[in-house]
Amino acid sequence: GLAKLQVLWLARSGLQDLEGIGALPQLRELYIAFNDVSDLSPLMGAEELQVLDLEANSIADISQVQYLASCSSLQALTLDANPICADDDYRSAVCAALPALETLDDEPLSGCLDELNGLGAASEDGSDHEGGEGGGDSGASGGDDGLGGGDVDDCGGSCGGDG
Repeated sequence: GLAKLQVLWLARSGLQDLEGIGALPQLRELYIAFNDVSDLSPLMGAEELQVLDLEANSIADISQVQYLASCSSLQALTLDANPICADDDYRSAVCAALPALETLDDEPLSGCLDELNGLGAASEDGSDHEGGEGGGDSGASGGDDGLGGGDVDDCGGSCGGDG
């Protein structure tokens, strides 16, 4: 039967529902790009899953990504061209939901969670507005960076640029 299936390609197949995927306990790689999948709950407990390609589906909310937290072997996730990617904090939210993830959208995530934890402490503790002379001016001059994407830029910089 299919119980020993390890790699499954269903890209561009009109797929909308992953129900029944649990019948493939040995599944390690699932490629379902360019479909209409919006519910990831059937993947809960897919402990052998290492690679999940969901590019260009209908994943709209971080709550769907959180279902993947029980996929203890998941290393690489592709969510490019899903509605969730429009969120300003998309990369950092995925980082937080899946701390063991190594690659997101074909970019390495090494050190991302550490960076986020450090930034979280700094933004509550170290970025006192009292001590920053002219801090508002320098923030205002970087208008593109001030669009609420600070965490994303910091995560993206440490995840994608440093290797």
